[in-house]
Amino acid sequence: MGRMHRALNFEGMLNARDLGGLPAGGAQTRCKSLARSDSTARLTPRGTQAIVDYGIRTVIDLRFPVELQQNPSSFASNGRQPVYHCYSLLGESWPNWVARGAQSDESYWYSSFLDCSQPEMRRVLELIADAPAGGVLFHCTAGKDRTGVAAMLLLALAGVPDEAIATDYAMTAPNLAETRRQELEGVTDPAARARIEDGFRCEPAFAVHTLAHLRRRYGGAAGYMQTVGLDAARIERLRARLV
Repeated sequence: MGRMHRALNFEGMLNARDLGGLPAGGAQTRCKSLARSDSTARLTPRGTQAIVDYGIRTVIDLRFPVELQQNPSSFASNGRQPVYHCYSLLGESWPNWVARGAQSDESYWYSSFLDCSQPEMRRVLELIADAPAGGVLFHCTAGKDRTGVAAMLLLALAGVPDEAIATDYAMTAPNLAETRRQELEGVTDPAARARIEDGFRCEPAFAVHTLAHLRRRYGGAAGYMQTVGLDAARIERLRARLV
């Protein structure tokens, strides 16, 4: 599947796509099973209905508590499908997560997600593995970093090659190009512009580095999931979500 086929048009979202249609061991990953996106807080009523119509039955929100308070999810209090879970992938707050020893250098950025957020990653994986029948949508704010690492881990488990995972990750850059342009508009200070630019960087090499770390330190996605305490039955259910 090409980019336009995997992109999901949910009004109010900019960075939603299906994890199906990617090469995996001579076949393709399953469509309408796992999807990734930016925040659901900006969804219009039409976009919200489109998610339901697409078959999404579980939404997992990976944002910090303060982000939830500032921009509540469209599904936080709907009381019906899809079932909504909020579980911050990076703990209670940014300072708390950094205090765990996370590295902010771009070369180690996503590796720190795997190394320093293992209890949270385990819980997120459990939520996906235990979700009822139907599609699962997981997201953060931009659908880039937290969402990106979770997607890398799941796609690696499914046997998707590194190159295809890196290409999926990098699709975020064009999706957020207009947002990047708007944030840069009127900003003349070079340091401020550099910070904004860094925040939108989405290079395939970041994913390649993370996947190499995953294999080197944990023996791959399944080894990582075992390390964080996920049981074999859940690991197999996660694999079955995509294969």
